[in-house]
Amino acid sequence: MQLSGNLEEPGLHPPGGVLDQPNTAADETTAPPDGLEDRMNALLADERSEALFASDVQRSQEPTPELIREAVTATVGRLGATGCAELVAQEFGEHPDCAINRMRWARNAIRRAFA
Repeated sequence: MQLSGNLEEPGLHPPGGVLDQPNTAADETTAPPDGLEDRMNALLADERSEALFASDVQRSQEPTPELIREAVTATVGRLGATGCAELVAQEFGEHPDCAINRMRWARNAIRRAFA
C-alpha cells in the first residue's frame, strides 16, 4: 500500500475539520488544576522533612540552609524516600517524645532552606 500524503483524497482528511481548529491542548495544560501545585509542594516539603529528620544533621549544629539542602539530597540518595519514611516511623514508635520535637525542627528548617 502506497500513501500519497495528499489529505484531499477521500478518507484521509480528518473528520470535522480537526486540522483547521486551533490547538488549545497546550493552553489547557500550562496551569495545574486548582490546588494541585499546593498539594505537590506540601508533599515535597513532607518528603524533605522526613529526609532531614533521618539525616545526621542536628539542631545544635545550627545548620545553614545550604547544609540542610545537601543533607536532604544525600539522605534521599542513601535511603530513598521510603527509607526516610521508615526511619521516621521507627523513631516515632520508639521515642515519640523526642521524635515530635525533631520533626518540628525539621519542618521549620526545610521551610527556611527551600523558601
